[in-house]
Amino acid sequence: MTFQSDEISVASGQPVELYRFRLQDTSTYWRYTSAAYDIVYGGDTYTATPGISRSTFEETDDTLKTELKITLPSNHVFSNLFILYVPNGIIEVTIFRGHGSNFVQYWDGLIKVVYTIESDENASIICGPHTDSVQSPFIIRKYVRQCDVPLYGSACGLNPENFKVEVTPTYVSEATIISLTFSGYSDGYFQGGYVIANNFRRKIKSHVTSTIVLVKAIPGLTNLIPINVYPGCDHAKATCISRFNNLPEYRGCDYIPDGEPFTQYILDTDGITA
Repeated sequence: MTFQSDEISVASGQPVELYRFRLQDTSTYWRYTSAAYDIVYGGDTYTATPGISRSTFEETDDTLKTELKITLPSNHVFSNLFILYVPNGIIEVTIFRGHGSNFVQYWDGLIKVVYTIESDENASIICGPHTDSVQSPFIIRKYVRQCDVPLYGSACGLNPENFKVEVTPTYVSEATIISLTFSGYSDGYFQGGYVIANNFRRKIKSHVTSTIVLVKAIPGLTNLIPINVYPGCDHAKATCISRFNNLPEYRGCDYIPDGEPFTQYILDTDGITA
C-alpha cells in the first residue's frame, strides 16, 4: 500500500502526523507526534504528545491566510521555551503525514509567533511560509524619537539576568502582586517588564509603589512562592541611560524637531513668515 492509497481509503486510512521543529542552521531539534505512541521515522523518535493539533491548510494568494496554527498544551516542554525565553534564531517547522510506515512531507515553514497566555490550557504556535523570513530591502530603520528595538533583545544587547530582582510577595490576588521591595524603585520601574514564577512568564501592566499588576494571573502563585521580576523600559533616552546604562545601543532619534521643519519658516507673499 502507498501513502496515497491509504489516504483515500475509508477502511485502511489511519492518519497520524509528525511535527518536527528545528532551530535553523543548528542540530537542535524537537520532534512530536499526534499518535498515541512514539514513532520512529528516518531514524529519529517522535514523542507521543496528547493535545497537539493544527489548523487546516488553505491554498490562497493571501499571505495572511497561509498561516498555520499548531496547538500544544500550555505546560508542554516546547511551549515553555517561549514562556521563559525566546530561542535565539529562526525555528523551522516540518509536518509529515502518514499511515503505518508510509509518510510524506506534508507542510513546512517557520514559526512566526507563539501565544502562551491566550489560554491556561493551550499555547498557539503561529507558523508561516519560508517567504516570511525574507527581509524587506527598502525600509530597514525607522526614523522615530523613541528607541524601537525590543528590550533584552539581540539589538538591545542587555542580559535580563543582570537586572533581575528576586522577591517573595507579601500578597497575591489574581494578577496583583504586592511587596515592599517594589517600593524601593520609582513608580513605573517594572512596568513593561515581566515576572517569572512557576515556569510561567507574565508581562507587567503597571507598577505603583509596592504593587505590580500583571496582564494575566500566574497559576498557583501564592505569597509564599519566590518570583523573579525584571524591569521594563519606556524606550526613552533618559531611561536607557539611568536605568540600564545602555546608551551605545540606543536606537531612538530624540533630536527630531518638535515642529514640521520644512514649512514652518516659509515666507508668504507679503514677506512675512508664516
